[in-house]
Amino acid sequence: MEIDLIADYFGFRENNTNLRIETLAGVTTFMTMSYIIFVQPAVLGAAGMDKGAVMVATCIGECPVNDFDGTTGKLSHCASAGYGS
Repeated sequence: MEIDLIADYFGFRENNTNLRIETLAGVTTFMTMSYIIFVQPAVLGAAGMDKGAVMVATCIGECPVNDFDGTTGKLSHCASAGYGS
């Protein structure tokens, strides 16, 4: 069954978790991190950049990195553009 393949690949049993918990964690992380989709265009738009282009670039730049880390590296973290001081 497909769920068993997913569970074995990501080590659900070894980590005492399941697909429901991991899906909820992923949705929660996305909701927490999605602010950057709106904040970055606003900040860089104020500097004269096209807001729509910045939003598209942010999504295109972040999605593949996080997908790669999550599926091949089996890492439970999320990367996003940041603003340093």
